Amino acid sequence: MNLATGIFKTVDISPDASEYEIRNALSRCYYAFFHLSHVVLGRYCGHALVSTEVGKQDALLGEFLATLQALRIEADYIPDVVHMKYDSEISAYRLRAGQVLAEAKTQFERTLKLAKRRLGLKKA
Repeated sequence: MNLATGIFKTVDISPDASEYEIRNALSRCYYAFFHLSHVVLGRYCGHALVSTEVGKQDALLGEFLATLQALRIEADYIPDVVHMKYDSEISAYRLRAGQVLAEAKTQFERTLKLAKRRLGLKKA
């Protein structure tokens, strides 16, 4: 849980964030959720199953995790994603990332509550 929380604290982007900063933030955001999801599940499962398994406990969270994973794959492995999906407009990519990262704050708090409940911690 501490690893996920520490990673999540680093995912903000500035209004003038570069493509590389955006890619980095999206990737880190996914990994924060990935690690926290294993606490929620009580076991490790790989990237291919994590959103499905989380979705069995919380459908909306599973969908959000799948969205994050798709964005992380684009950020990490698709060099021309800004050209392909955002018509070469870094501002459009930044806007999309900002929307997702804003939603991530709410979803991360929900996921933390699920994780704490799973661990039997108070204030869940």
